[in-house]
Amino acid sequence: MTKLPLCFTIGSLLLLAGATAFAAGGGRVIQPLKTSAPSWRHGKKPEMVYVPGGEFFMGHNPPGFEFGPVRRVTVDSFWIGKNDVTVSQFADYCEATGTKFDWDGRRPAWGWDGKDDRPMVNVTWDEAIAYCKWAGGDLPTDAQWEKAARGTDARAYPWGNDWAPNRAWYREGNDSIAEPAPVGSFPKGVSPFGCLDMAGNVAQWCKDWFGAVDVTEVKNPVGPGFGTKRVIRGGDYHDRRTLLISWVRSAQVPKEYSTWTGFRLVSLKP
Repeated sequence: MTKLPLCFTIGSLLLLAGATAFAAGGGRVIQPLKTSAPSWRHGKKPEMVYVPGGEFFMGHNPPGFEFGPVRRVTVDSFWIGKNDVTVSQFADYCEATGTKFDWDGRRPAWGWDGKDDRPMVNVTWDEAIAYCKWAGGDLPTDAQWEKAARGTDARAYPWGNDWAPNRAWYREGNDSIAEPAPVGSFPKGVSPFGCLDMAGNVAQWCKDWFGAVDVTEVKNPVGPGFGTKRVIRGGDYHDRRTLLISWVRSAQVPKEYSTWTGFRLVSLKP
């Protein structure tokens, strides 16, 4: 955090900056507007895609603790981000609200400078929720995320049942990838409803607590009422492709953050 100085001239006092600024690496200066209304000065407003309400197949057989058995689940219609929230979009939120995000302390190895189109990472679950509320939405539930990724035909991947190249950013063999790709870099990996990067690049926070699946909860399920970790979905650039399957769930402590976890916005209106 950097305080902009008060500069003085001999004849008068000239206020050059009275607000607190935040540096998001490499010269980004974010001056808080302190308004609750969304404003997009650095990044584009998140593009949303529509997911119609109705039934879909959730889970996998044979079931495991990470995922329940295949079952018919119904969710109401919703809108979800076509892409993960980007660095520039999160910077807009910080600027508009005066949020004191520790850009220097949370800087990933690849830095923030020139990476405005990368998915925002190193955010806790609470920070992701706060952004979504400001933007007029929420984090997706586990069920909303899975329907947006798989559609209604129980496919294994967003693009279909078979693995195919050039559809996701992930770890191949023993070759580790150093950083996430710009959002939307793999259009061939699009889901049935138009979402990108639902497999690989960065995993995504969901709203639910992580726990055993309640197979009787089939109408707008929200998961357990309590827990110690929140659901994350989608796999990431460190993962091999077996973890990019759309029914696989992972979890993370909500107060923790990582360079492989981001998030996307969901809303009941566009």
